[in-house]
Amino acid sequence: ADEWTADSNPKSFSITDTYEDTVFQVAEYVEVVGLFFNREHEATLALDYILSAYSCLRDEIQTNDVTKGGQNKKKVVIASYISSVGAFGITSCPNWYCDIVEDAGGELVLFEEEGEIETSWGSQLMSFDQVVAHAKNAHVYVADGPLPDDIADALLESLTIPIFDNQGSLGHNDWLERRLAEPDAVLADYVAMLWPEKYPDANRNFFRNISAGEEPGSKVSDDALEAACPNVNAPYFFLISAASDCLDRRSVTSRTSSNKKSTKKNVALVVGLAVALAVVVIAAFAMIFSNYLRKRRLQRQFEDTKNPTFVELTSSEEKDELNHKKDPNMA
Repeated sequence: ADEWTADSNPKSFSITDTYEDTVFQVAEYVEVVGLFFNREHEATLALDYILSAYSCLRDEIQTNDVTKGGQNKKKVVIASYISSVGAFGITSCPNWYCDIVEDAGGELVLFEEEGEIETSWGSQLMSFDQVVAHAKNAHVYVADGPLPDDIADALLESLTIPIFDNQGSLGHNDWLERRLAEPDAVLADYVAMLWPEKYPDANRNFFRNISAGEEPGSKVSDDALEAACPNVNAPYFFLISAASDCLDRRSVTSRTSSNKKSTKKNVALVVGLAVALAVVVIAAFAMIFSNYLRKRRLQRQFEDTKNPTFVELTSSEEKDELNHKKDPNMA
């Protein structure tokens, strides 16, 4: 086993995502892998998209009317079957799937008893009867591994809740290869499993609904993989999911809101221009009218000087002559 460790082989690099507790911490390994291909910039852009899509759907779920602001949570049991032991694994928190379930509007039901089956390496695992008893009060049963047909049939007979495993449309290997790189699509699958009435058209990529009779997905062929990713510089196509749909809706809403704001600004601008124009017109009219009145006053004054109205008075010489005639003794 030592030949696979970084200590024994200095050319190797250990990916330690399994030791991370949160989904975002695991997602950051996209940037780690990008370092080895000199694609740091592209990896950062991809991570930004992943976190944006994840956050968009998480926020939508926590505020929509189905979950009642996160108060109406659905109980989820996660128990994968380990064929080599014939028992079921026990989930515990903190872990990445604890974040996923909570962010999808669910509540992870934890198994707090000791498992009845002990493995050769000392772990305690759940028996079939323990799993059934554990899932009786849950809303959804999820296995993040493939369920063999006989185990799936037995669970269908014992439980009345929807049962899913990770043999989705591209097979369970796709879960192992892409789940780390696209946690937003994993969240979208959980949203589709928990809230089918709210997201009836949501696309599930990783999980199949055994209760609905869905068959296991087929493994992607090597030729198909080569065609999808011919070289390290080929563009990466993200999975279509409720998370990507959420980003599309937000983009449309943002553009609509922007258009409305732009329209309001344009209307305000037009109104402002109209008011300004009206003020200018009124001021010009007032000035013209004022000038008209001033000209009328000047015209009247001019007419008065051309045709003055005088009271007839006798000149001073005429007055003196008249007075002398009346009194000859006047000097």
